[in-house]
Amino acid sequence: MLFTNGIFPASGEAGNGGGVIQVRVVDSNTIVTGTGGYATATNPASTSITMQDSSNKVLVFAFMCTGQNTGNETVSRLFRNGVQIGGSSGGTVAGASASFSNGNNWAAATNLVMHIDEPGSGTHSYQHDVICGTPSNHTIKGNYSNGSGSDDWRTRAQMILMEVSS
Repeated sequence: MLFTNGIFPASGEAGNGGGVIQVRVVDSNTIVTGTGGYATATNPASTSITMQDSSNKVLVFAFMCTGQNTGNETVSRLFRNGVQIGGSSGGTVAGASASFSNGNNWAAATNLVMHIDEPGSGTHSYQHDVICGTPSNHTIKGNYSNGSGSDDWRTRAQMILMEVSS
């Protein structure tokens, strides 16, 4: 077993860093629902990480499939300690997926976020959510199956946080 606060490439750090210090993985198949204008579904796999070194970075991967009843666009957002990061206020984060469907029936979307964050020292909570991109009355569901309550093909939302040396 190896315990460390810093791992660096064999050729030395030289600003390249990248050694993995710790990994947090959380998944969930809990169905989450948001309704109303700009309806939002919050990823139930959101989690936190305690930094081993304040100069390290966090590589964030978050995934959740959603369905919505009006077939409009969806946008992923990422938050650290309750504050949106990685993009403009109300907008999507860099490295995030978005979807669009112009139908009026249930539309499915795969929502993925990849982001490198520099949170500093301490414990940091990360939250991923998916928002319907229009102000109309919507219902959005994360990890939604076929409506029968069956888990047969329900997806599992996931969040992976990796602390990497900088």
